[in-house]
Amino acid sequence: MKSLWPSSFDEQNSQTPQEILEQQAKFLPKITEDMVVAVLEEVEEDFFDKMIEGLKGDFFYQFLLKSKFLPNYHFRVMTFSHEITIYPIYIRFEDEIKKELALQARTLVINNEEEFIQLIEKLFNSERMKKVIGAMIKLAKS
Repeated sequence: MKSLWPSSFDEQNSQTPQEILEQQAKFLPKITEDMVVAVLEEVEEDFFDKMIEGLKGDFFYQFLLKSKFLPNYHFRVMTFSHEITIYPIYIRFEDEIKKELALQARTLVINNEEEFIQLIEKLFNSERMKKVIGAMIKLAKS
C-alpha cells in the first residue's frame, strides 16, 4: 500500500510567543544588574480554569517578574494560551497594564508574530512596567 500522508507539511516559520519572551527575558537581568528577571512558566490548564477563565487552547503560560532579593514575591505581567497551531494566542494582562494600553477586551486575541512583537514592545515600554521594575530594584537594594 502507498503512503496516504502528504509529501510535505505546513511548518510555520514564525517564532512562537515562548521563543520571543524567552529571548526578551535574557535582556532584563543585564538592564537591571541582575536585580529583576523575567520568567516564562508553563502552567496546568486547571490553573487557568480556576484563576483566569476565558483563555482557551492546548498550552498555557504565565510571564512573571521576579527577584532573587524578593524570594516571596512575583509580579504576573500576563497569562496567555494557544492551540497547537500556535497563532492565534489569547492574552490577559495585569489590570493596570490593560488600562494603560487602553485594551477594551478582557482577553486579547493576537493573530501572528508581528502583532505579538508590537504588543510586547508597547508592554515593556509602558509606565506600569517601568514603575514595577523600578520598585523591585529599589526593594532589592534595601
